Amino acid sequence: MSETLQYILAALGSLAAAVLLYKGTQFTAARAKEGVERSADVNAQTSALNSISGYNEQLREDNAGLRERLDKVEQRLDDETTARRDQQRAHDRELEGERRAREEQVTRLTERIDLLTLQLTEWKRLARVLARWGTALRDQVLTLGGTVPATPEELLTLQAIEDTEQDPPLRPGAPPHTDRPYRRET
Repeated sequence: MSETLQYILAALGSLAAAVLLYKGTQFTAARAKEGVERSADVNAQTSALNSISGYNEQLREDNAGLRERLDKVEQRLDDETTARRDQQRAHDRELEGERRAREEQVTRLTERIDLLTLQLTEWKRLARVLARWGTALRDQVLTLGGTVPATPEELLTLQAIEDTEQDPPLRPGAPPHTDRPYRRET
């Protein structure tokens, strides 16, 4: 019996070894299949990464080109802004100069108007004095029996006639009574 037992044990051992070998082969085959699938996945991912890297490189180049164009546009805008600002400053300086010139002219004209106003006041006073003197003189001439023109228009007409008889006009073609102010000959 010992031999049979040995034979049975050897057969069981061989069977166990065969089962273990079969299961080991199945396990190895499954792992190999998983390895192949993972390897295929890794290859696909590597391929995708390589294509993405190429795409990223293209995007970097495009981005660099766009960045360069953007820098040029920004520089041009900065230059245009600076030019507009310089033009505005020059225009503002010009306007300031014109404003100062107008203010100076207004000041000069105001001073001239003030001076003319003072002179007009003096001339009005002188005219009143002359009117009083002329009225007194007229009254004396009438008292002595002489004749005196009655209205200022008659005086101007008389003066124009005297001027025409004495002097030709200063401007050719101009009427004689407009060339000179009223003057009295002595």
